[in-house]
This record gives sequence, C-alpha cells and structure tokens, in this order.
Amino acid sequence: MSQQPPNGPDYEGGSQPPVPPPGDPAYGGPSGPYGPGYGGPSGPSGPYGVPPGADPIKPWPVILGVLLGAVVSWVYLAVVLFVGFARSYDASSQGEEAGIWFAGALILAVLPIIAAIVLLCIRRTRQLGAGFVMGLCIGTIIGAGVCALPWFAMFMPVA
Repeated sequence: MSQQPPNGPDYEGGSQPPVPPPGDPAYGGPSGPYGPGYGGPSGPSGPYGVPPGADPIKPWPVILGVLLGAVVSWVYLAVVLFVGFARSYDASSQGEEAGIWFAGALILAVLPIIAAIVLLCIRRTRQLGAGFVMGLCIGTIIGAGVCALPWFAMFMPVA
C-alpha cells in the first residue's frame, strides 16, 4: 500500500484534483476570496486587476500635473538663482535682512511640497498631484543639469 501525503492524494501516480465549476465561490468565482463582485485568479481581471469601485487612471490630469510641476520647479530655481546672486553681490544684505531673504526662499521651497501633499490627499485631485510630484522631480533634475552644463563645458578640452 502506498503512503499518501496528509493533505491529499499523490498526483504523480494517483488521481487528479476535480475541475472546479465556473463561478464557484470556493474557487475564486464572482464572490470568491477577493470580495463580492471580483473574480479570483480565474476571473476576468486576475488577482492583480483593478478592484471594483477604483477610479481608472486618466492621462490628462497626470500630464497637466507633470507640466505644472516642471514649470513650478523651473520658476523656483530661477527665483532662487536670481535672488541668491542679487543678495550675494549686494553689500547691504547683511544681518537681519539676509535672514528675511533666507526665510522667504525657504518658504518658497516648501510651498510646492505642501501643495503636492494636499493634491495627493484629495481623492479628486490625486492624479494631478501624482503628476505634480513627477513634474517637480523632473524639472529639478533637468534644471540642475542645465545649470551644471556651463561648468562642464568650461573644463572640456576644445578639439
């Protein structure tokens, strides 16, 4: 007599498991283990599909957010660059006045981050907020590259 594992028959030489009937809740049918109305692994969207009631991703809010974030980051970089140069070459910008400019630049740096968090927290503007965060990152990276380009060109040998 062959010894069988404790959880079922030996499938190599023994019987095969029964084929589940379509739509059976015990096998992940329409009201299976993933919730009512959601087909399990054999369902139409699979286990990693969009759950019922989820908002589909619309491309235009994300694209608008990316563009808006890139523009905001470039404006921020330009303002900080111009204010920094103006304050560094102005001999009268010492002491308390320099602290005011530093506080203003710090507030200007934090505002886009706060705006991005608020946009991400509101369900209606979440996709715009995600695009805004991407745009801030993309604009900052590209802006830093554009800013560093003259430095690289200055040290490159001319052929």
